[in-house]
Amino acid sequence: LYSNITRELISYAPDIVHIHNILPSFELLRICKICKEYNIKTVISTHGFYECFNPSFKYNFLEKYIWKIVVTNPVKKSILLIDSFMSLYPLEAKLLKKKKVPIKKIHLVPNGVNSFYEDKPKINEINNVISKFKIDINKPILFFTGNHTSNKGLDTIKKICQSINIKVNIIIGGRLKDKNEPNIFSQGVYNKNVKIIFTDFLKLVDQRSLYYLSSLLLFPSKSDTLPLTIIEAMACGLPVIAFDIGGINFLLKDECGYLIRSNDEDGYIQKII
Repeated sequence: LYSNITRELISYAPDIVHIHNILPSFELLRICKICKEYNIKTVISTHGFYECFNPSFKYNFLEKYIWKIVVTNPVKKSILLIDSFMSLYPLEAKLLKKKKVPIKKIHLVPNGVNSFYEDKPKINEINNVISKFKIDINKPILFFTGNHTSNKGLDTIKKICQSINIKVNIIIGGRLKDKNEPNIFSQGVYNKNVKIIFTDFLKLVDQRSLYYLSSLLLFPSKSDTLPLTIIEAMACGLPVIAFDIGGINFLLKDECGYLIRSNDEDGYIQKII
């Protein structure tokens, strides 16, 4: 929750500071206050703003109250000190205006994509991934990658594992919370059709190979902004199925995949099976 950034800001005395993420929120507020005090201009990307002001619908009353105290309130204070905002998609401008941000401070600057993903992986890179994760290449591959947090939809992935009636590999990328996570996840999944593969942290070269190997990217996030994962998958020609939350409906068109009405988990699963 703390860093050396504020101390280094004073010693380096830059003309401008760009902030990419609002978290940790109290550190964001400290940085904004220091910049204001030393007349350093600040610009922030709206990465995480949707989640900040729309906590997970699964949170109970106490969790939402804690979220408000430790995330939303510090961010609200911070945005009053920031000089310029890089809005990732058009509707975020409305969100910012509701928070009393002057329109002249808001600029539409959506995410781009790393050109690395536009280059096809080499044969040895693909073979390495197949071998490393013991993938059955005779079966379709459904690929999920992301943080293993409650808002990213791993509960939906588990229901897919339980429900799907064709033989598939379901690959779950992203850093494991602990070594027992795969075992805990697999409890209650009795489906001989499904081979569940946890990769743990993925290097870019392995992630790209999985994008090219897969049949579909599963992105059942319940709270998101303008996800790089979807842009990367599309750059690799991989269709995506996602909920229409945040800026995702600005990313996906019919030829790129499927948009499912937010929180329609049954509709999401039916689209796959």
